[in-house]
Amino acid sequence: MVTNIIYSAVFIKKAKIYKKKHQSLVEDLYSLEESLSKNPQQGNDLGGGLFKVRLAVKSKVRAKVEVLG
Repeated sequence: MVTNIIYSAVFIKKAKIYKKKHQSLVEDLYSLEESLSKNPQQGNDLGGGLFKVRLAVKSKVRAKVEVLG
């Protein structure tokens, strides 16, 4: 089964902004693509063959720990 991952123009624009703040974002997106190629139906089913997947950014968690710690 061929899985197509399509990034919207809005997503790309916002990802460029977030990439400056969260250095692991690009690596996290690559791992998400790899995960989706293995299991394309993960996430919340929106109907019509579309799924919503949340991405946990690794560097965001570390930043919270540093602020709290």
